Amino acid sequence: MTNIRFRRLRAILSLAAFVFLLSLYFTSPKQQQHGGNFRSPKRSVVIHPGDLKSSAHVSPTYNVSTAEVTGVALRFGRPDLPLKFSQPHVRHSKRATSSLTYQSAICKGEKYYKLMRDTYAKADEDPTNNQGTEFSNKDIDNGWSRKTFSWGDDLRQDWEGAFDLIAEETQAQPSADLRKIQLRQDTKFTRSTTTTPQADQASKAHYLCAYSPQSGLIIAQNTASPTNEIRYNHPGITSPDLQALLPPLNRLSDASFTLWRDLMGDNIQNARKLRYLGRSQISNPDTRYIMRAVFIGARRLKLVPWPGVKYTMRDEAGLALLGTPNGLAAAWLLIDHHVILGKRDLTVRVWTYNSVPVDTSGGESDDDDVDAINIDYYMLWDLGDPNAVATFGDPPRL
Repeated sequence: MTNIRFRRLRAILSLAAFVFLLSLYFTSPKQQQHGGNFRSPKRSVVIHPGDLKSSAHVSPTYNVSTAEVTGVALRFGRPDLPLKFSQPHVRHSKRATSSLTYQSAICKGEKYYKLMRDTYAKADEDPTNNQGTEFSNKDIDNGWSRKTFSWGDDLRQDWEGAFDLIAEETQAQPSADLRKIQLRQDTKFTRSTTTTPQADQASKAHYLCAYSPQSGLIIAQNTASPTNEIRYNHPGITSPDLQALLPPLNRLSDASFTLWRDLMGDNIQNARKLRYLGRSQISNPDTRYIMRAVFIGARRLKLVPWPGVKYTMRDEAGLALLGTPNGLAAAWLLIDHHVILGKRDLTVRVWTYNSVPVDTSGGESDDDDVDAINIDYYMLWDLGDPNAVATFGDPPRL
């Protein structure tokens, strides 16, 4: 009797082992990636990424389909790994992949936010040594050409909500005096050296921005910096060689603010009225990846229409956005031009605009179609009230 029971038990165990091995064999790679707990895209899961602390309103629960997050491996607990999003729609971009992690974006944002605060502190300690970095029209004319465009309707729909908000806060409608000006680094420039000035070739960089002097708004619409253009055209170039090829005026923050001063009649009090810096139709992969992480942290997936989500620099998400390639210009504006702009603080609002309607009549999109939608990404940095002096408490993390 004992032998019979033993044989039955052994047969049951053998059958269970066979079923287990068979299930492993037929598990798809995607199921294995999700620990074998992959469910049908038609069902839903709840995302709780607790790493993103924000001041944005978050509903108690938000159900999202697995199809919306498949291919998105959030590495919030692994700062050494990049965010693995499926390839986004990238427009006019020379890069196709992202190497920026969410944690490294926070650290970078902290670094420049601290630099901004330290700049203010030094200016308070020694007002006689309150030096900034200012350029003039001579620097624009040194290698850069300018062309003015009518702003047309290409900013009307995707910025309509932002324009209404700015008009409410400043009592000036941006569309009333908005004009687009392109700076293009298309001629040789003269660079002073320790010996004799020398002429260098143009980098073909360009900064296309829209300016509204009445409402204090600059929108960077299509930009390619000299640094990126030189690196693209000279792969593997070393930092010293790169610096030797840069024109004196090369950053977006310096170029746009110098042109802003010119539009304001080079009057310091008028130039101080600058309050907003917008980034339109963002195509930089690093910035887009971080913005998508921020949206997921706020439990907002895919389309995040105006008014989007808003953050301060007390939020990790705000610091992460500041640490992106499209966020740093806001920090450099306040760091390099604090003598004119004064002591300010930053808030940022981010949103998306779907410029191509999506046909959802066929039901839920497949995983591979999620990023095929033509979604544009936007930032609006509020540099703070020009008539107020910002006060700072303790740093958020440092």
